[in-house]
Amino acid sequence: MLFVGSVLIYFDMFHDVKKIEAKKITINEDLRAHKSRDLIIQFANGDTLWANRGYTFYKSADEGRTFKKYFRIPIPLTSISFFGNSDLLRNQFRTQDISELKILKSGTFIIFAGGYIFRSSDGGNSFDKVGSLRYFGMGEGRGVLPQGIAEDKNGNIYFGEYLRKQGDFEVTIYKSTDDGLSWEPFYSFPPGKIRHIHAVQYDPYGEKIWVATGDRDHESKIGYFRLGSNDFTVVFSGSQKYRAVSLQFSENFIYWGMDAPSVESFIYRMNRYNQKDEKLKSIGNPAYYSYKTKDGLMLLGTVVEHIRVSGDPYVKIFMSQNGIKWEKVMQDLGLYEGRGHAFNRFPRGETNLKVFTFLNTDKYHNSLIVLED
Repeated sequence: MLFVGSVLIYFDMFHDVKKIEAKKITINEDLRAHKSRDLIIQFANGDTLWANRGYTFYKSADEGRTFKKYFRIPIPLTSISFFGNSDLLRNQFRTQDISELKILKSGTFIIFAGGYIFRSSDGGNSFDKVGSLRYFGMGEGRGVLPQGIAEDKNGNIYFGEYLRKQGDFEVTIYKSTDDGLSWEPFYSFPPGKIRHIHAVQYDPYGEKIWVATGDRDHESKIGYFRLGSNDFTVVFSGSQKYRAVSLQFSENFIYWGMDAPSVESFIYRMNRYNQKDEKLKSIGNPAYYSYKTKDGLMLLGTVVEHIRVSGDPYVKIFMSQNGIKWEKVMQDLGLYEGRGHAFNRFPRGETNLKVFTFLNTDKYHNSLIVLED
């Protein structure tokens, strides 16, 4: 049995599916969608979507109805991260989202995978390894979170470190000014000030780089850097209501969902002009990721953590067109089985497609969903 399992894993690591076709599904009497199995949404540009299975990336040019393989990240054979090429192992350990793709305005691909930073200037035909992540691997950390990567209007790129190990450590935001060729420390939080960085995001309305950190009350901060400055201005701190994993921006407000597993979580917004926060809606469970479409629709997803002490067992998606009224449009039962969390992801980039991936859930596990209008 062990021999058979080893052969299956070996074959799995070197075999890629070339093409994935979406299936039409009915979610409820008012909601239809296209569903693609075993794909994690990564990036969107209009009707074009990029997604991945482990270190293999796929592209759809037809709004997610068909995905074709484009490239595989060259994780070294000598690295334990190479085992992430196996679908069997990723499902066993609940580590499906192990890569992060950012396509820059220049067209350059920046990918965080296996503890490394890879760069491609030819659309994925070839890659250079341009950096390594300090806090990556068992007992260390994830390296970077999905919304911990940003590009400002001048083409500068930023990412924030995400570590899991216990203790007081320096946590740094890195910056590249040369299209991702090299990376230098931009700002470091001294040991004990924060645990890790949840979000690094560019605000096109205020032209600032906003940062969200966690996890304890004094570590939970929401603040910003002005472009051209590395002085960090803290706007909110000292409470679980400021423990955010992602932010969304409008002309007058900044929105976030609480990432607070020990208490009831809410959606909040901050008024840009007086910097006062306002509670909008109870969402029960913590919120991780969110997204805003090109036409202004906001989507926010909740999470079920294996240490859940409040909320319910459902991963939910909320939507809002005006930022005030938030409606739950979809949910799925979380199946974490004591390992990892159940949650959903949204794309980077710009699109009007309502697209996301459920992870570690019952009915839509590992499924890339594109909702029909």
